[in-house]
Amino acid sequence: MAAPAAQSIRIGDLLIKEGLISGEQLDQALLEQKQNGTRVGYNLVKLGFVPEVELTKMLAKQYKLPAVDLSKFEVDVKIVKLIPGEMAVKHLVLPLKRDGRTLTVAMADPTNMGVLEDLKFITRYDIFPVIAGEFTIRNILEKIFESTEAQLGNLLKSIETTDEETEIEVVKEEEEMSAAALAAAVDDA
Repeated sequence: MAAPAAQSIRIGDLLIKEGLISGEQLDQALLEQKQNGTRVGYNLVKLGFVPEVELTKMLAKQYKLPAVDLSKFEVDVKIVKLIPGEMAVKHLVLPLKRDGRTLTVAMADPTNMGVLEDLKFITRYDIFPVIAGEFTIRNILEKIFESTEAQLGNLLKSIETTDEETEIEVVKEEEEMSAAALAAAVDDA
C-alpha cells in the first residue's frame, strides 16, 4: 500500500506526529471547530497550544508552498484594497505585494482554487499564493476593513444624533395662490 500524499494528512495529525501538540489539545481544537465553525489550526493558535509560526511552517511543508511570517511584514493598505474587503475577510486572503503582473497573496487555505481564480479575475493579476497564519490574517483584515466600517458607523451615528438634537422648523408657505399668480408662474416657466 502506498503512503498517503502529504495533503491527505490532516494538519492536526501532522502536528501530533511532529510532537508540537497532544491528542487532547487537538480534541479541544476540534471541539472549538464544531462550536464556532473556525478551522483547527486557528483554534490551536487561539488556544495557545502551538505558535502560529510553527503551524505556518507545517502548512507550508504540507502544501509545498512558501510561507510568510506576517508579523515581520509591513502590509500596504493600497495593495490590500485591490480586492474587495468582504472577499478578503470571507476567504482569509491578504494581498501582500505586486510585482509586475503578479500579485502575491497570503492565504490561510491555499487549496481553495476557486478563490485563486476569483482573485485573478477580479484583480487581473496572476496570483502567487503563500501561506500565512490564519490568526494573523484575521487580525490584520479586521484592523484594515473594520476601521473603515467603524469610521462609516461613527459618521452615521453622528448624523443620527444631529437629527435627534436639531429640531427642524417647517415654514408654512402660502397655501393658496391666486389663479392669476399661478398662471403667471406657469407662463414664466
